Amino acid sequence: METLEARKQFNIIRESIKHKIWGRDKYICQYCGKKVITYDDIFDIATQKNWSYDTYYKVLNSTVKDRATIDHIIPLSKGGSNELKNLITACHSCNSKKGNRIWKK
Repeated sequence: METLEARKQFNIIRESIKHKIWGRDKYICQYCGKKVITYDDIFDIATQKNWSYDTYYKVLNSTVKDRATIDHIIPLSKGGSNELKNLITACHSCNSKKGNRIWKK
C-alpha cells in the first residue's frame, strides 16, 4: 500500500523542470490563455522596487489566481507521469478547476 509520504515524493517536480515547461509554454496558461506569473517574477519586482515585506506578501496573496502552476494532462491518479509531454503550464484558477480530470484539447 502506498503511503501519503511516498505519494508526495512521487509528485515533486523540480524547479528547473517547472521553468523549462513555463518557458516552453511561453508563461501562458494552456487552458485559458492568460499570462501567468511565478514566485520568482514577484520576488524580482519586489527587489527592484524595494518593497517592504508587507507589500510583497499582499502582492503574493493578490496574484494567487494568476500564479504559474504545472498541471498533469493525465493526472498521476489516472496513470499519468511526470514526463515533460504530460506537463503543461496552468494558472492556479484553471488547475484548481480541472482537478484530477483528464484534459482533452
